[in-house]
Amino acid sequence: MQSKFCFLSRTEIDEDRWNEKVKSLPGGKIYWQTWYLDAVTDSRWDALIGENYKWIWPLPYNRKLFGLKQVYQPVLSQQLGPLGKIDGVLYHRVLSFLKRKYVRFYQQGPFLDVDIAGMPHRINMELHLNRPYQEIYRDFGRGLKQNLKRTIPLNLKVRATENLVGLMDLTQKELAQKTNLKSSDFARIRTVLEKGLENDSGIIYEVLNAENELLNISYFFIDDRYIYNVYGASTEIGPEHYAMPFLLNYLVNKHSETLMILDFEGSDIPGVQKFFRSFGPDVIWYYQLKFGLF
Repeated sequence: MQSKFCFLSRTEIDEDRWNEKVKSLPGGKIYWQTWYLDAVTDSRWDALIGENYKWIWPLPYNRKLFGLKQVYQPVLSQQLGPLGKIDGVLYHRVLSFLKRKYVRFYQQGPFLDVDIAGMPHRINMELHLNRPYQEIYRDFGRGLKQNLKRTIPLNLKVRATENLVGLMDLTQKELAQKTNLKSSDFARIRTVLEKGLENDSGIIYEVLNAENELLNISYFFIDDRYIYNVYGASTEIGPEHYAMPFLLNYLVNKHSETLMILDFEGSDIPGVQKFFRSFGPDVIWYYQLKFGLF
């Protein structure tokens, strides 16, 4: 008997079953939660679902290509794709369905239980915090340890804040020059961050010096398993005060000896990647699935 799957629109999805499935699976992250998908897509997403929600696959779409549906990777969503085990035969049937349904398809995600041979991949890094802080610190790189020691006489401090306006002002100035993000992308980012604050799934931290000057402001999503380093920027004087390593070290210390995992979100930028690696995280690969009109 062939395994079955069904295609559902957003309004047909059983939110409780969907979100429980996300929480129950090892690769289930905040990006798959229905509230998060709604926020990053304005509720424009479909889904494929295995029998009895054995597996789920969110499909964010837009109609920017001649008015036809295409699946895309939303802003602030490092990973999506299928969650749960799909056997090989069924996976190929699913792919055939998707190729008929969408004129263009692009997603990146773990693709844990499917054939990843030949798929382009990208790097993520995750640090398990289930050890005493001093044990985690011993695995830090030499350069990181030196920079953290340099912060001691600076009397830096970390403060939780709800200053979303300040965060958006600083990051938009910083990132608009370095990325391809448009004003519409920043508007969407703000919507997602606001939603995270509303449902206690996000927190903003500021790093200040002894004179209470702002050095860095960063936003982290938090769920039952992960702390996600998703969005932030330093002021002009932030780097010379080692504000970002100070903040990440603060979080490592704060959440050490818990079951939480610090998700650095990875980077394709060599310098940023080297910085994240200096904390001694595990390297986690995720993959890109792409077909259609490109």
